[in-house]
Amino acid sequence: MNQKILTFIIMLLLFTGCGEPQVEQKPKQIPENSFIWNEHSAEKLSQNEYDDAMIKYVALKYPKKAKEYKETLPWKDEETGLIWQRKVEDNIYNWSDAKNYCSRLILAGYSNWKLPTIDELKSIRTENSYKNTQSSRGKTYIKKPLLESMFINKYHSFWSDTEKDYSTAWGVLFLNANDYFYTKSRELLVRCVVGRQ
Repeated sequence: MNQKILTFIIMLLLFTGCGEPQVEQKPKQIPENSFIWNEHSAEKLSQNEYDDAMIKYVALKYPKKAKEYKETLPWKDEETGLIWQRKVEDNIYNWSDAKNYCSRLILAGYSNWKLPTIDELKSIRTENSYKNTQSSRGKTYIKKPLLESMFINKYHSFWSDTEKDYSTAWGVLFLNANDYFYTKSRELLVRCVVGRQ
């Protein structure tokens, strides 16, 4: 082989790294003390503790996916035992369609979602507000674990399953934590729930 060609091939191999040993990329190690349970004690956790630990795991292992993962998890209110849809759609529904949406929802292994009663919906409002820059008043009266989902609409009116009469049903406006009745043809936001209060 021509000496110039051989020299050229050797130089090409050196510059492209083909002649160097390849270093295998190791997966990111998760510190052993990052979690609050081991495989034998996971069943002793509350739902909130389990969810928090899973969120920490995803944040360590897949940091870019952590927020998206958190939003997909339902939230269990330990005060009432109700399990709430955490991430709500930026869609509005009339009362009948709101009921149908919840009854057809399959999320996080649950298929028995329903539109909450007015008492259940009122159970997630708060006396004190949290700052919300997207709100028309800059605040929202909802329990903190559900606050992030309230950045989708500045008015925050949600349907309940409870009818006032044949043409109206109750809802909660989390902008001021008051409940109102609305005509059933009106379109409001929806947050589904599992369980009974």
